[in-house]
Amino acid sequence: MGIKEKASKYAIWNNHGELADDGANAVGGENGSSSEHIEQANKGQQSRRGRVVAHFKRWWWCYLLGAIVFLAIFLPVFFLVAFPAIVQRMVDDTSLLVHAGMLMNPAPERLEYSITASLKVPEPFTVELEPFALHLYRIQQVPEQAYVDLPLPQLKLKGNSRVEIRDVSVPVLNMLDFTKFFSEVTHQQNFVLAVEGTTTAHLGKLKAKLNLKKEIELKGLDDFKGIIIESAKVILPFQDDGTNVKVVLNIPNYSVITLDLGNLTLGLFSGNIPLGQVVIYDTLLKPGNNTVNGDCRIDIKSAIANIKPILDGQKEALSEGNLDLTLYGNSTIYNGKHIPYFEDVLNNLTLRTTLSIIKLLTGTIRGLTEGGKGIGGILDLLKGDSLKDIVGVVREVLKRDGLKNIIDALGAALRGIIGGEGGGLKGILGGSDLKGLLSSFKEKDDVGGLKTLDLKEMNTAPF
Repeated sequence: MGIKEKASKYAIWNNHGELADDGANAVGGENGSSSEHIEQANKGQQSRRGRVVAHFKRWWWCYLLGAIVFLAIFLPVFFLVAFPAIVQRMVDDTSLLVHAGMLMNPAPERLEYSITASLKVPEPFTVELEPFALHLYRIQQVPEQAYVDLPLPQLKLKGNSRVEIRDVSVPVLNMLDFTKFFSEVTHQQNFVLAVEGTTTAHLGKLKAKLNLKKEIELKGLDDFKGIIIESAKVILPFQDDGTNVKVVLNIPNYSVITLDLGNLTLGLFSGNIPLGQVVIYDTLLKPGNNTVNGDCRIDIKSAIANIKPILDGQKEALSEGNLDLTLYGNSTIYNGKHIPYFEDVLNNLTLRTTLSIIKLLTGTIRGLTEGGKGIGGILDLLKGDSLKDIVGVVREVLKRDGLKNIIDALGAALRGIIGGEGGGLKGILGGSDLKGLLSSFKEKDDVGGLKTLDLKEMNTAPF
């Protein structure tokens, strides 16, 4: 009994001990398993890294050779294809803005060009362009053919950069195309300035061929619409070149181009009846409104001979106190030479304007009395060459049916304006004796004595 109890006692403790040992073994087994996994993972990473290192140590020359081959292919492609394409795209996407232009000192086969423009380059790039020729051409011309080449100096472009060409004398390469271009500038509200040029662009140490091609829309002259006669006055005595009326014109220039046209001669018409010429000397038209002086050479004989159709055509204008006039281009002369590309365009130009009769009368009186002359300036008309010119006009009036035509035309014009009825000017003016009025006109010569205008030829003029 005692022996069994003792054995069982030890058996229980043995069981506890075994259980305790098993638990320890179990815990130890879990920890041991985790450590083994970490060690195995570290060994795996080290082994993979080692294998990669070993691989590169063994095959480095293959990778080096591959890199060399790649660069040998990529770099030429980048420098020969990708970089030029990037630079070209950069230029294509930017705008070339023209702020001002000048056509100066024209000659029959050449002229002086000036252009102020701007070209924007994306930040932070700085692009240098080698000198090159900028070809100007018409987009309607196929294939493209330059009418003028403008030499451009070396340009350094950064951000919004200014591009200037100053007073460059260039030959006209294609006269027909340049004339057509100037015609577009003159007659159209808007025209296209097309430019093209090839150069080398430098971006730091890199360089590439570059094609600059732009089509720029600009405002045209629009046939100088809005031209007005600001003032006019009769000149007595007439000048040696035949000038008998001085006018001040306001000519608008809607474009950004300054035009140096030289001596511009315009034909002066009433309807389709020629009256004479207007000569504008040293014509320089800047952007905006231009005030210029003109010398009119009125053909008095032609005007008197055509007085009836002239006044018939002026009825509406006369009712408003004006004269409707038309100007046609005739010639363009610079330094004594005709400028063909200007003449071919301006000779097809039609300018319409009006002349205020009141302005003509007040301008004439002001011109006669200016310089402190007062009424004496008007009395000077009765002297010397002034009197000769006046008598010459009167004689032209008195020749043949001149006076009759004038009276009939004035009568018809006044009837149209004021709605008068009856025949002749006498009835419209309330029965005034025009012959008596004219017979009373006398002048006093410097030498002395009185001279009366011979009005015998007026006997044939009916009133």
